[in-house]
Amino acid sequence: MGHKYSSDDRAEQIKQAIAHGANYVEDIVETMGIAVSTIQDYARRKGIKLPPFKDPANKYSAKTDSMKDELIKKGLKLEAIAHRFGINRETVRQYILATGQYELYRQARKQREDNEKQRDQILGTLINQIELAGLRNASEVGRWAHEKTKEYFSKKKLDRGVYTSNQIFSLLQDYYRVLENNEKISSKKFGDKYRISSKSVCRIFSNLGLKPLVKGDRKKRVVTSKNKKQALERAIEIEMNCYDISYFLGVPYHIVTQFFYSHYKGDKKRPNVGQHIKRFGALRSGALNYRTASQIYEARDAGFSIEETLELLEKDERVYGYALEHELEISEHIINNLRIMFPDKKITKPYITFSFN
Repeated sequence: MGHKYSSDDRAEQIKQAIAHGANYVEDIVETMGIAVSTIQDYARRKGIKLPPFKDPANKYSAKTDSMKDELIKKGLKLEAIAHRFGINRETVRQYILATGQYELYRQARKQREDNEKQRDQILGTLINQIELAGLRNASEVGRWAHEKTKEYFSKKKLDRGVYTSNQIFSLLQDYYRVLENNEKISSKKFGDKYRISSKSVCRIFSNLGLKPLVKGDRKKRVVTSKNKKQALERAIEIEMNCYDISYFLGVPYHIVTQFFYSHYKGDKKRPNVGQHIKRFGALRSGALNYRTASQIYEARDAGFSIEETLELLEKDERVYGYALEHELEISEHIINNLRIMFPDKKITKPYITFSFN
């Protein structure tokens, strides 16, 4: 096993390399055998002045990431980019500098800020037009939604890089009207309309102190059809975890586990399967499983952009990238298992394209 150096050790090695005649950063790289960006990071943290680069192009030698680069070009805030990857803003800042994209990012950020200001101006004009129209109810809705939109973004500044002002404003207008009419609409219906996950809709309402418009019935009894019971029996031996199986069968998770471990009396046994295909970090957003992969492929085929898909699924960009990179084997596994669960269906896609009762 190789020796593990501390940051102090590395800093001392850099100083020694310079003292012994390293005239260029490339000389330090050759002596220490580590990446340019790593040497730059140690030097920055320890206040070491590095020699110049023999070839200025080597200054930006960090490995690039096309997904990060795409968000940088869009001018998202450092916090918003970091949130997508489950990292901190300082790591994103260092990546931008190490890959020579600072000027590109600065211009993209300015353009995005200008666009956001323009959208807010349009929104303000819209509110004024509503009020000037003299429509009392509409004016109330408009003023209330506008104030709540400003309140939300003042509390959740990071979300300005995820949702537009018009998106939140329209969502809140609908909320007001539904509440006024004493209707009962689930967060999922709101989310489907604005391409926001139901969980995010609940979070938005909660952050504004707004109550949900419909409550779930915790005492509701779930009746599993005969067809689904048969599919559950066929699914016992497939190599997917219970969460994935419950998703594809459209059956609550607790029903799947009860059937597999309590109700089933046959000779089939559950295989030992993991909870994830791949995991990036400890956050839930970094977990890839078969149901998430299926949702990614379905969203892609339906024409959703990467950004829209990640917002809907609340997932890390690395999850999306891994799912596409390994699509052949993941899709094949999903399709083969769907064929076991649904032998009477023609299955050619790694997601459900038919109704099943």
